[in-house]
Amino acid sequence: MTFYTIDYLTQRHSWLETATTVVIAVLVIIFAIFAVLYFRNNLKSKYRDLSVMMLLLVAFVIGLQYQDMNQVKSQSAQKAQVVKLLKHVAHNRDVKPAQVAVNSVNLNNNLIVKAGKTFYRVNLSADQSNYTLEKTNLLDEHTVVEVK
Repeated sequence: MTFYTIDYLTQRHSWLETATTVVIAVLVIIFAIFAVLYFRNNLKSKYRDLSVMMLLLVAFVIGLQYQDMNQVKSQSAQKAQVVKLLKHVAHNRDVKPAQVAVNSVNLNNNLIVKAGKTFYRVNLSADQSNYTLEKTNLLDEHTVVEVK
């Protein structure tokens, strides 16, 4: 089983977001270079065509990024709720926040929280405004618990 700590949830930055931002920046720079070459070389159509292609490619990539933006916002909100839950559990169980982990990055019913060496099942209310913790045991005591 894989458990995620508060540090992992707060520091986890999607490499895909970074890569997309870098690709957009590179494409914009290439577009600017072709636009400058187009105007500098007496408006030759070769550079105009390359500029238009780069502009369309930039627009396409930005469109893809915009489409994924709502999904990224939703995932960030979910992670923030899980972090809030973990901090609350740590406070209530008198455990350091670094010793609390959860088995999912999304807030849902029946999460398993590891607080110290004890495992708890989280039961959320319908509106996810409150929860109850129920002590639970792993079925196989030899299960490898990986904490990230």
